Amino acid sequence: MRTGTERATAYRQRMVANGWRELRLWVPDTRTPQRRASLAAQGRAIAASAAEEADVLAWVGSWDSWDEAE
Repeated sequence: MRTGTERATAYRQRMVANGWRELRLWVPDTRTPQRRASLAAQGRAIAASAAEEADVLAWVGSWDSWDEAE
């Protein structure tokens, strides 16, 4: 019987042979109190700037009509 390492190696080799590439992805660990506090602070900052962001988005949205005015 093969070990887990041998099975994983064989699986990776089959995937590569079929044209796949391994990709490892690191994401924030939202289970930690520090990360939750950081995300909450970021959310509050985004909410506080919502009015300003709406003005900027409206301005950017008006760009498509600039060519028509010329």
